[in-house]
Amino acid sequence: MEVEEKMGLLGRSGVILVGSTVIGKVKNVTIDISAEKIKEYTWDSDKPDALFSGNKSFTFGVEKLYVDSTYANYVRNGDVLATIVVRPEGTGSGKPTATLNSAILDKFSYKEAQNGIIGENVTGEAMDLVFGVQAA
Repeated sequence: MEVEEKMGLLGRSGVILVGSTVIGKVKNVTIDISAEKIKEYTWDSDKPDALFSGNKSFTFGVEKLYVDSTYANYVRNGDVLATIVVRPEGTGSGKPTATLNSAILDKFSYKEAQNGIIGENVTGEAMDLVFGVQAA
């Protein structure tokens, strides 16, 4: 009997845009989707009488190599809506995308490693998350 090996995808491409301008490439992207639970109980039961999915939240975290203070200023000023496009299989027609739309950047951190690499981490929340494919 042969054992089939399955391999995960190697992340290939991700960018942050303000308008249509790419302001940075990203790596180590984390996207979380959560929904509030709405539960209604009646007096005669300790189990919910109704259970619904409520408001949705789309949070993210990205890492990139340090270029300048752009991201820190976006968080400080709080006046920029960004779009984050993640392309897990790289660029090309028909390849998948995950797009975080109307994203605010709400936390910035800076790190400098002993090997001289300087990095930035940015987190935030988007108004919407759309999964799609790249156009031709």
